[in-house]
Amino acid sequence: PAAGTPILTSIFGWHNFAFSAFHSDYVQLSLGLHAGDYWYGIEPLTTHKRSEQNTSGSRYYYGATGPAWMADVAIGNTGFWVHYEGAYAFLWGGQPEPDSLDVKPDILNQTFEVRWRQLFVTAEIVYGMNDWGNRIKRQQFGFGISI
Repeated sequence: PAAGTPILTSIFGWHNFAFSAFHSDYVQLSLGLHAGDYWYGIEPLTTHKRSEQNTSGSRYYYGATGPAWMADVAIGNTGFWVHYEGAYAFLWGGQPEPDSLDVKPDILNQTFEVRWRQLFVTAEIVYGMNDWGNRIKRQQFGFGISI
């Protein structure tokens, strides 16, 4: 990534585990837990020790757990389903340096999907929220086939 770029990513992934709290023929609501890992921070402008450029920038690696919720809604008898997953993750692990401007954020992780048979289109939006209201945001869009 380019210098000064916000970083919000994962090595092992973000996982939601949930159990059905309510279901009908067209709706299912589930509650559960989120677990994952996060790289969070800013890419430094340079990593060369003798550079005269500002080298500020820091990245931290965290584990995370928190509540998760899911919803599936059938669009009539068309075979289309709308799927939503949300999680609020509390980070633990690596701490920012005491004089760092970075703050350990809480993470709001959301996934939206439209499914038809085995095909799906998905959008994932992840926010790193700190006490200052500053946000580092990651968006990912995709499509695929479930096997």
